[in-house]
Formats: sequence, structure tokens, C-alpha cells
Amino acid sequence: MDMGIEVDASDRISRLPDHVLHYILSYLPIGVVVRFSVLSKTWHRISTSFPVSDFSEDVLRLSKRCEIQDWKNKFINFVQDSLLAQHHHNTRSHKFRLSMDLDSYDPQLTSRADHLLELAAKCGVSEFDLNFQNISHYFLPQALLSSVEINVLRLNGDYKLSLPHHAINWPSLRVLSLMNVCVDEAILQNLISGCPLIEKLALVYCYGVKSIRISGCIKLKEVEVNEGDSVLERIEIHVPRLQTFCYKTGLVKSCFHIDMTGCRIKITNPQLWSPALTKVTITSPSLHSFKHFIYGFQSAFSLYQSSLQKVTISVHKGALYSYDFLQLREYLGNFNQIKRLTLRINFVGIRFIPEILNNISIPALPDIKHLKLKICPCTGAGGSLANLRDYRDIVDGLLWVCHPETVLLISGWNCENVFIQILCEKLMQGGENQHCCTSSHIKCWRHDLKDIQIEHLQQNAEANAFTCGTLLESLPNLGRGEKIRFIFNW
Repeated sequence: MDMGIEVDASDRISRLPDHVLHYILSYLPIGVVVRFSVLSKTWHRISTSFPVSDFSEDVLRLSKRCEIQDWKNKFINFVQDSLLAQHHHNTRSHKFRLSMDLDSYDPQLTSRADHLLELAAKCGVSEFDLNFQNISHYFLPQALLSSVEINVLRLNGDYKLSLPHHAINWPSLRVLSLMNVCVDEAILQNLISGCPLIEKLALVYCYGVKSIRISGCIKLKEVEVNEGDSVLERIEIHVPRLQTFCYKTGLVKSCFHIDMTGCRIKITNPQLWSPALTKVTITSPSLHSFKHFIYGFQSAFSLYQSSLQKVTISVHKGALYSYDFLQLREYLGNFNQIKRLTLRINFVGIRFIPEILNNISIPALPDIKHLKLKICPCTGAGGSLANLRDYRDIVDGLLWVCHPETVLLISGWNCENVFIQILCEKLMQGGENQHCCTSSHIKCWRHDLKDIQIEHLQQNAEANAFTCGTLLESLPNLGRGEKIRFIFNW
């Protein structure tokens, strides 16, 4: 049949209703949406009225400078037209992410980028995520500095941040994050003091600042400092409601000071990041979570808290012996009624011989409710791997240390499956007639165990019951990431 008419498929698509075309565009990368915007006036209207909140120049990389410059102009024009259209059609987005390369030798490019931020602020955007690269200095534009609606600001870029001399006023800001940004003490203080209701502050790989002082932020709950290889020497935090403090560094320092007395938390020692650390004292009635990477158990560690919900401990100690388990028991004894403990143990070898500890009568810890266990055997210096005895000893050692109500294990990885296998085999050895501790006056954990239940947790929150025998039969067929929960009745 000859209709005498040639119909272009693209014309047929462009005749669809706007909401259908917007639905189609929602499945396409932003680079494709930008290309569509230059096909025709119809596609320009459809593309720019599409409510995009994530604009990234990385969607297209061109080699020739003329192509790059042409693409930059098209990209900025597209972002500008999109913001104007969203404002006109009242389809604004509360989030705005802009990632692009600027040019220190092209102030016009930076000016156009600032104009985009001004348009976004006029559109009522309250969350800004800005990633600017290839520029040495960047001045925050007045459009952001005067925005009273902004509540999230994330800045990322290898540049020196500059601010005006007058005070900043962000009365609604809740989250401030700086990454790879050069700041000095004055600028950082100006930023923090301008956010009276800030709840989260993150300084990640920021450089140029030697001292961080935070005070007067009555709602600040979370502080993260990841200094990388900067020259940070001192952190002072004086806020009443701090719940989480995370400090990471890749350096070993001979002189470093953390003062958090205003938070009712005190972690202070002139040799804090030195292997010679001898004492740690933390006082925090409001502390909810605690994380610690251990390379050697502290001989003097004390924690005073009343509302701790989650504890995460990562042990990196190579070979673990009987007295290491004793130190682990003493260390965990500093925590009062741990509701959720995540324990990760990286080891080369395990040797737990309870007879060595015969003269030590410290009861197993009963106050750990839910234990999530991650076993990570490492290759030794001679290339040796963990053997079955290592797994048997770590089961005996951990259940000698504590008597948790539940133990959660994740299947699918070889080391986890071996641990599940060994644990099931040891549980099946239980019973009234125990002959495992005839040579010791201190009985092993099996004598304290009254009953055991095993559950396979499903994604729909349901649980399938296992016995040790049926779990061993099903273990080879379990997928990676399956959750197996052991419920102990002591």
C-alpha cells in the first residue's frame, strides 16, 4: 500500500503529549537530553521544560578545544533554558547539582556559572551540590550568600574558597559539606557562624586549615573530619547536642589535640595518633554510635555513656592468641549494655587455648544483645591462608568473650560460609554429656548454652527456620548476601 507520504519516526514521537515525552526523557542520560534540545524548536521546548535537577558536564568528553568550547556553551545554555522553563511552568526542583570545569583564565565562564546559581536560587532551590574543577579560586556568588531558603550546600573542587568580608546569614542551612576545598580558619569560622541551625558538618580532604573550632551551634548533631594529608593540628568542638563525631586521617602525628569538653565528650592526649597512646577517656551521656578501628587493645580505655545504641569495632591485629581474647573481653566490658555490636575481625591466624586462661575468672559478657559478625582472614607473610583450626578457635574465643542473644552472619563469601559451617558443627556437638572440658575447671561456652534457634531472614521480613543439620545441607546453595541469624538461649 502506497500512501504517497513519507513519515519520519522522530516526527511521530515529537507529536506525543508533553507528559509522555517527559516520561521518555526521564530514562535518558542528561547528555542525550541536551542533544535533543538542539534538534528543533519543539524538542528544545520539551527538553528545557523537563524538570532536570542534575546537570553534569561529564556526560560528554571531546578532544578538540573548539568542540569543547562549543559543548560548554550548549551545556550552559541548556541549563539556563531548563531553569527558566521550570520557573515559568512552576515545575521547579528543590535540588540542584551542577558539575563542570571552569577556567581560571576565562572569567566570563565563571560569571555564567554564577548566573546559573542565581537562576536556581530564584527557582526556590534549597539544596545545592556544586562540583567546580580546573579553577584556582572561587568566590561564592551573592545569590547563594543571600539565599535564606538554602538548607543544604555541598561544595567540591580543588580550589581556594573566598568569601566577602561581611557576615554570612544562612538561617535555614542544615547541612554544610566541603570536599577538596582550600579554606583558612577565618573563612571556615565565617561559614560555621553563619549557620545557626546547622545539624551536619562535613570537611573531607580540605586543606589550608590548621585549627577547627566549632561553638554556638545548638542543633549540630554530626561532625565528620577526613583530613587526608593536610596540616590539621587541633579540633575544638563545644556544642551540647553532638551525637556523632568521625575523624579520619592517613597520617601518624606526634602532636595532635581533640577537645570536645563542650559536648560532654573528652578525647584528649598530646600523642593521640601515636603508637604510644596509653589512655583514652570518653564521657558522653548522649552518644548514640561509636566506631573504633583497633590495631592493639588499649590498656586504659573507659567510656561513660547511657544511651549508646550501636558499636562498630574493627580488629586488625594479625595473629590473635588467648590473651588477645581476654583483652577483647576487657575492652568490650567498657560498654554498658550494647544493643547492636558489629564486630569485624581481620586475622592471619587464630590460636585460642582456654587452659591458658584457667586462673582468670572473668565471666562472659552477657550485655551484648545483637552481634553482627564479619570474619576476614588475611594472607600471612608466607602466603598461608586461614585453616579450619583458625575458624574453630575463633568460634570458641568469641563465645568465651561474650554470650550474645543473637549472632547475624552473611553467607556467600567463602570465609563466612566456613565460619557458619564450623559454628553449626560445634553447636551439634552440644548436649547434656559434655566431655570437652574434662581437663579444665572453667567450662567452655557450650555448658552455658540452653537452646539455639536458626533463622534465614528474607527480604520481605519473613524468616525460615533452620536446624544446624538443614543449614549445613542448604549452605552450598545459599546466594551471596543471605542473612543467617543464630538465636542463643543462655
